[in-house]
Amino acid sequence: MRKVFILAVFILSAFLTAGSYGGSDGIGISGEIGGSSGSGVGVAGTTWTLRNLGNWLGDITYGNNTFVAVGESGIILTSRDGVTWTQRASGTKSTLYRVAYGNNTFVAVGAGGIILTSRDGVTWTQRASGTREDLYSIVYSDDIFVVVGSGGGGIILTSIDGVNWIQRSSGLGNDLYGVAYGNNTFVAVGTIGTILISQDGLNWARRNSRTDSTLYGVAYGNNTFVAVGKSGTNLISRFVGMGDSGTILISQDGLNWTERVLGKISILYGVAYGNNTFVAVG
Repeated sequence: MRKVFILAVFILSAFLTAGSYGGSDGIGISGEIGGSSGSGVGVAGTTWTLRNLGNWLGDITYGNNTFVAVGESGIILTSRDGVTWTQRASGTKSTLYRVAYGNNTFVAVGAGGIILTSRDGVTWTQRASGTREDLYSIVYSDDIFVVVGSGGGGIILTSIDGVNWIQRSSGLGNDLYGVAYGNNTFVAVGTIGTILISQDGLNWARRNSRTDSTLYGVAYGNNTFVAVGKSGTNLISRFVGMGDSGTILISQDGLNWTERVLGKISILYGVAYGNNTFVAVG
């Protein structure tokens, strides 16, 4: 529940800060979706309407002129306008943690190694992932889907089409919770300060994060990666990642990371970039 609430806080914060991203939606506890069309007084993104759709939702993406939201008990919702939502049959009761769009395909991942794909967001097909471990994050870039998860020494799966998946070696035994792409590099983060980088999504190398805090999320923007996690850890390196102990890690290349301590913040679960601003939540 807390994880979903955090996502809602982040999206609201990002849009209220940016004030220029109309027609987008945030997701919250109890399946609450806050939609902003830019209507009303003030700049676009400052007027929000809350829509309660029941189940909690974990992620949302946009592609093929369609919003797709996913969450607990295999729930999948779609909308053309962000206002009217329709529940779709997913064929699973497994919790769906993340969804991405690429190569004209929606791909949702979640608990127990579940992977679902859809061309239109309406009709979904389960694909063989080759694992029963939880899959926590997905990114599509450079013509490839990359999925990361827990168990099995840190699960990494790749696919060109979202249908056929190949498991890659992470080279370690730590769970992975987040993955991002930028500067021609994939970055994955996880437990005990784990940071992995890859130029192609296939071959991965570990980098020194200089922290043993768990990192839950990573984002890229403004030529920087940021990672976040427990105790507020935040790392920056042209990638930004966050984790434990109110720390932020910063890096310009994904190789060398500098830690920033945020003080009393306990856990940061997510980070994103927009309108020249990184926003971390926890």
